[in-house]
Amino acid sequence: MLSKFKCDVTKFRSLLAASAAAGALFAATCPASADPIVAGDPALAPYTLTYGDFQVVSLALANSGTGTNDYLVKSSPGLIRDVIVVGTHAGGSFENGAISDPMSLAGADSPYATPSGAGAETYFRTGNALSSLDPGGAGEFAGDTANTWDISLSALRTYLNGENAVFYFNLNETGTDDALSGTDLLFYMKVTLKNSSTGAAQDFYLAGNPFDPAGSHNGADLAIATGGPDETGLYPDVGPGATYDPADPRWTLVHGNICANGSTFLHYGSCVGGDPAGSATVKQNIGEDEAAFAGYNSVLSDLILHSGVFDTLSIDWRMADEDNGYEQLFILAGGAPTIIPEPITIGLFGAGLAGVAALRRRKVKKA
Repeated sequence: MLSKFKCDVTKFRSLLAASAAAGALFAATCPASADPIVAGDPALAPYTLTYGDFQVVSLALANSGTGTNDYLVKSSPGLIRDVIVVGTHAGGSFENGAISDPMSLAGADSPYATPSGAGAETYFRTGNALSSLDPGGAGEFAGDTANTWDISLSALRTYLNGENAVFYFNLNETGTDDALSGTDLLFYMKVTLKNSSTGAAQDFYLAGNPFDPAGSHNGADLAIATGGPDETGLYPDVGPGATYDPADPRWTLVHGNICANGSTFLHYGSCVGGDPAGSATVKQNIGEDEAAFAGYNSVLSDLILHSGVFDTLSIDWRMADEDNGYEQLFILAGGAPTIIPEPITIGLFGAGLAGVAALRRRKVKKA
């Protein structure tokens, strides 16, 4: 898959006007909205913060800051049927099966069922018996262990087709009953590459806060030393305008709203008096139909694709203070930026598009 291909109408307008056939080709190959992001795309730097070991992009801020929908990743259940899903509450089957079912994709757990609806648990943890049982149980394939979501690297490599692994998260809070500000929640993820025979392992954490006074990796360091946070606990709220969350530093506090001035992130929470002129609140709690965040780690992706040391990827995923819309976590391929040479003729332009089409393997379907 070529994970991001932008159509530049202005550049080719004069060329397309010269040929109705070329215009038809252009219309057929331009997506209605953007593909999943390209991991490491420098254009996303203003909208990216480091949480532990992961680079996390606010897709809502990227769209707001660019004044486009270039970073819209649709994720309603019907549009991610061919996607590997770590957790959801949607019915139907995905690339790796239906929620909580035994294995249907060889070498991969089915999706975990995340909490949804009034009266549902306000917390989640992979394998927590009260929030969501391990789909199919442990031991369905080599490296499949209890209390994590697991996939063999051979199955994951086939799915990624030589591209980077990018994790997408839907923030889908109702905002009706929460100890945190209406549509905020707490998130923690540990991704482990392991060798099921030798026990060799390497961990990658999405934890903590970039503005932690003890350092942006403090939350991950505490998790390394003491284990992950308690998903069943209740945590204090954070005042508006804060850039650091003083709750358990191992948690990442996912904010339903942030304040930005154009492409400049100002602080978590809605804008408040005293923010610069032109500042605006950006809504990140955008529901199940559109991914709110994308996260990746280039070392992790390289090891998935090229290391012969590991054979399994496992995810310990936790959330707390949920409002029970339902959250989703899924994986898409996001390759390196590809530069398409400017065509000299309409014929070369068409050939370039054909090449792009041949490289595209898997993407979220557009409505």
